[in-house]
Amino acid sequence: MRTRRQWLRARISPAEARQLDMEAVARARELEQIRQALRHELRVHTGQNSLAQQIGISRGTLRKFLDLESVPVHRNLTRLRDWMENRAVAPVPLGAVCLSLLADELLPGSTRKAARRHLAKELAALFVRGGQAVPPWLAQEET
Repeated sequence: MRTRRQWLRARISPAEARQLDMEAVARARELEQIRQALRHELRVHTGQNSLAQQIGISRGTLRKFLDLESVPVHRNLTRLRDWMENRAVAPVPLGAVCLSLLADELLPGSTRKAARRHLAKELAALFVRGGQAVPPWLAQEET
């Protein structure tokens, strides 16, 4: 069965397909930046209930987004973006974005978090076998 992206590619030009891919990467990077900021905020300050209230979304929406089960609907994503305006945006490594794209494209929401953690462990093992240090973004994914 074809994915949405495969159907689109079958009907559009290569240049249009590249543009869609760039947009998907930009969206994945933005979502990862928001997740990182939320995780940081939860480590430093508040619990999920008060953070969700501060942002203007439900605790369930926040939890599902952090647990990689779903992406917030437009209204809640807008609220998250508004909340992010007052925060310093940490750069998100391309590897983390690629891992996010892979997990989001191929895996159902209920298994995404565990599968993403498994993929991160396998990638970290490749770094170790290659005699290289595991990048910090990848070490964070494993925990």
